[in-house]
Amino acid sequence: MKMELRLPIIPLIICSLALAAGCETTRPVVRPIVNAHARLDAYEAYSEGRIEEARGGFQKCIDRDPTELKSNYYLGRILLDHYDQPAAATKHFETAYAVKQNRPEEQLNKSHTPEDTGVPTPTLSQVADGLAEALFRQKLRTQLVGFLNEVVSYR
Repeated sequence: MKMELRLPIIPLIICSLALAAGCETTRPVVRPIVNAHARLDAYEAYSEGRIEEARGGFQKCIDRDPTELKSNYYLGRILLDHYDQPAAATKHFETAYAVKQNRPEEQLNKSHTPEDTGVPTPTLSQVADGLAEALFRQKLRTQLVGFLNEVVSYR
């Protein structure tokens, strides 16, 4: 009798696991669009001088996608320009620089997707300038010289 009660439970568990796995595959499709709207809101706050709001918005985008180029760049600018936190800014500029180096310019100029519209994409030079300034403000001369040599050889 106990065996008869267990048999219906097994298909129920299998179906539940299949449904849970199916839901997991839809998240990456939704996440970039959610991030695009949050990033646009953060950029508008940044442009209008609402720096604390912009900082929180860009941080939320980075929490969702730590390698997101635009949010890392703009959060780095905010930390450097408005909060005098060059060490924290360095981390974001380094991430943005690594992402930017791995994405050739011709790929960046292809047709825009919904996640790319509205917020200006920083150039490699802008990201490199931010990182160099952050290193300079920390008085990390050796790292700065090494980074600048890398930029020159890359270009």
